[in-house]
Amino acid sequence: MRNQLTSLLFFLTVVSCGTSKNWESEQGKNSFSASFEDFNSSEKIEIEEDSNKVVYLSYLTEHKEGDFTFKINRDDFKYENSKIVHLKTDLKKPLQMRIKGSSAKGNFKIEYPTYKKKEIKVLYNANFELLSLAYFLSNMYEDLNDNNNSFVYDGKEVSVKDLFALNLKIGNRFENHLDSENLKILNEFFQKHWYLEYTNFVLLLTEFPNTEIPEKSSSQELFTSDQEKERFILALNNFHKEIKFEEYLEEYEAYYSKMIEEVENNLPNEGFITEMEHLYDKEANAYFLNASLTMPFSQGYALSRDRNIGYVFGSLSLPTELEDIDKLSLGYANSKQLRNLSVHEFGHSFVNPVIDNIQDSIISKKDFLFEPIKREMSDQAYSSWKIALYEHFVRAGEIFIARQLGDQDTANKLSKDYIENRHFIYLDPIVASLENWYTNEYFDKTYQEFVKETIERLTIEASIVDNND
Repeated sequence: MRNQLTSLLFFLTVVSCGTSKNWESEQGKNSFSASFEDFNSSEKIEIEEDSNKVVYLSYLTEHKEGDFTFKINRDDFKYENSKIVHLKTDLKKPLQMRIKGSSAKGNFKIEYPTYKKKEIKVLYNANFELLSLAYFLSNMYEDLNDNNNSFVYDGKEVSVKDLFALNLKIGNRFENHLDSENLKILNEFFQKHWYLEYTNFVLLLTEFPNTEIPEKSSSQELFTSDQEKERFILALNNFHKEIKFEEYLEEYEAYYSKMIEEVENNLPNEGFITEMEHLYDKEANAYFLNASLTMPFSQGYALSRDRNIGYVFGSLSLPTELEDIDKLSLGYANSKQLRNLSVHEFGHSFVNPVIDNIQDSIISKKDFLFEPIKREMSDQAYSSWKIALYEHFVRAGEIFIARQLGDQDTANKLSKDYIENRHFIYLDPIVASLENWYTNEYFDKTYQEFVKETIERLTIEASIVDNND
């Protein structure tokens, strides 16, 4: 049996009728399976109503002799034998599953995990805004101010300054603090680690400028000693006070409200979350997008902690109106990019740990597959075979989930872009393998086992054949 979900909150009853079952059965908290030689009975499984949840019913029946039926109380349900079927349905009313046999011989497997409906929370964090501002002022502000280059962006000639107009507008407000001693101290830390590596650390701190050193934090890789950690926090506290950061937050309150509004109005349908959790057989407590005004244009960073999955990001598109408070257009109203940030980046929190759990010897044995795509992957900052595998399997999940949601157009566009434009040449065989597992092997192999076997079977020849079909 596949791994069982352990965080289910539903009431389950199984009621037997009749006199003759003649079977061997196994029942879990969200699963039921049996094999039978002469089944003459009926079973009823019921999951109680809960409007805040959906249930994902997966079943496989194989009856060889006699009569056997499997029914649920949903009008659109059509029973299929000898085929794995997956059906997602809400629990606005109880779900009743009925199994009935008459002189039946065969077996069945049923899984019915429930998932809490989740919304993507959109927010910003003042601590991160300060961290990001410090990085921008110490590493990018002066170079961008002196940059007179332009390039074609979205079919139009656009200057670099226009793309970073929001960052430069905020940076101009703090221009007099470029020589700040506190900023110089912070930049010392940015030279040791990329500033975004400090993100999880500052998000867990109480708000600056009165932050104290936490007794416990997962920051050993960032600081060599408690004294170094204290110096970092003290510099952020002092920098906050020095530039009167709270006055900036008040002054830009309308900008932050507009940023949140632009993101919320362009979020993808959150139905993808259930599809993702069911595919990867793993649930998160919450999903969030942490938007930022001070983070440089087009930058982003994935976050995952305490079973919460999120992403912090700067503006996504060219801002077109920054001065008129009533007409602000800040560059966050990009539905395509927000879909990518959600489905793609959230997917990494599920896929990366799976690949990390695969033996290094299995991954290294396929290192030679990186050579044909090394240049193209490196140009996209994917500098190793393992990282390329993360990206291939996450993208395979995106395409698969789009198809599950009935959005074949998006699935086709993603596939075309990823393979033809971004050179993910192993994507076709991985997607084909994913679909085969889901429709034929779902009850026999975990997602982890599917990934391991797919990596072991990958060949350059298979990718060439698939791409030429």
